[in-house]
Amino acid sequence: MPHGSQKPPVPRIGAPQPPRKGPKLDLVGLAEAAALLAISKAAFCERRGRSARGRGRARFPEPVAALACGPIWLRRQIVDYAGGYHCAPKQAVYETEHERRVRLAALDLVLTALRPREASGGRR
Repeated sequence: MPHGSQKPPVPRIGAPQPPRKGPKLDLVGLAEAAALLAISKAAFCERRGRSARGRGRARFPEPVAALACGPIWLRRQIVDYAGGYHCAPKQAVYETEHERRVRLAALDLVLTALRPREASGGRR
């Protein structure tokens, strides 16, 4: 190193970084890809497995990387796959405990109303 020249400063951890040049990689893992298709992670794995066995309706995209945390895709791959899938994927349904209780109570009321009256002694 010539005399009088300085080393470039080493960025500190957490210090703001200059914007990167080049294309932005929009990567998704299994959970994000399943959310893009509005299905559960288990359904996503099943759909991916069917495609690998040649039994899927649409060819599932190959991941761009396979890491220890799981496969990684470009978001565009999953969006394109969803667009080429002929029938709409089922909506993943998540309900709170309160919503489940309300739904079951409403179902119980309907079933009670439909049950024949046993001790009424006559018809209405």
